[in-house]
Amino acid sequence: ADDDGLRQLALQAQELATEAVELCFRRAGATATRPGSVLERAFRDVSLAATHPAANLEDAAEMGSRLQLALPVQFIH
Repeated sequence: ADDDGLRQLALQAQELATEAVELCFRRAGATATRPGSVLERAFRDVSLAATHPAANLEDAAEMGSRLQLALPVQFIH
């Protein structure tokens, strides 16, 4: 149960961090797109992290619920 709660908090933290970086990136304008800029790197990092299967909140929530209810879980490889 503690692992599930921690997993949900980590997913929520990633989602909030992604939103914050995207907001900063949009507000910074063209300077944020310069290769090597701090915002360009942060945007690239959160964009890549968001593609990780564990970062999908809906799928993670469904999987967590299925595990809690002892229902079959389908893993995608």
